[in-house]
This record gives sequence, structure tokens and C-alpha cells, in this order.
Amino acid sequence: MPSIKDTVITPQGLNPKRLAFCREYVADSNGTQAAIRAGYSENTAQEQASQLLSILMVQQEIARLMDELGAKMGWSVERSQMELLATRQRAVTLKQPSAEVSALVAVNRIYGLDKDNHVTTDKPAVFTEAEREELIADSQRLTSLKLRTG
Repeated sequence: MPSIKDTVITPQGLNPKRLAFCREYVADSNGTQAAIRAGYSENTAQEQASQLLSILMVQQEIARLMDELGAKMGWSVERSQMELLATRQRAVTLKQPSAEVSALVAVNRIYGLDKDNHVTTDKPAVFTEAEREELIADSQRLTSLKLRTG
């Protein structure tokens, strides 16, 4: 039988244990460890974390907490993207292909493009000529990296 602590609903619409999970998850993005620190059993923590992360209210609270943390730290998705693109450019200049690929992967993660569930559209992308040339150069550079490491 659940304890009274597990049935009380917070203003965020979550019980205290779920709210604790959200706060812990923001600390390191490790669902299993967040579940353990929030008071879930070590034996079922991985399963609990998976279930918790599939709940919309939990996802919304984690996003809210991450936004709040980012605001406090002066960090944003845009700043992360700019830093990563600058890192990628330094990697290109220094001819460090693995660093370049790592930066591109990180930028893709920001936008969720590392997942199979990203939204696609039938509308053609509209790029400036400079953007198009940069995309072509990036594609050629990555293709040559694959051929060298392949």
C-alpha cells in the first residue's frame, strides 16, 4: 500500500517522490541513479526511471527545471549551439575530425535529431547560397572522414 507521502500531489501535479525524481534527474540525466536518490528501490530503479520518463507531467517538470537551471546559469539552447558550432569550426581549422564529428553530434542532440522520432516535413528546406555551400562542404568532409576511417 502506498504511503501518504506517495499520494500527496504537489502544485506541479506530481507526488513528492516523482518530484524528487525530476529534481535528481536534472542533476545528471541518469534516470536509474535519479530514481535511487529519489527513494525508489535499487532493484527496480531502471524500470521505474523508464516509466517515469514516459509520463508527460514528469517530462514537463524536468523541462521546467532544466529551463530554470539554464536561466540561473545564463545558459540556453542557443548559447549551447553557438559554443558547439564554434568548437566545430576550431576542430575544422585544427584538422581534428573526431572533434568536429563530436561537435556535430552534440548540436544534433540539442535538436533531438539523434532520435528516430524527429519531425520531418514535405516542404523543401530554404537555404541561402552560403548555407547551401557550407552544407555541401560539410557533407563532403564527413564523407571523406567515413572513407578514411571506414
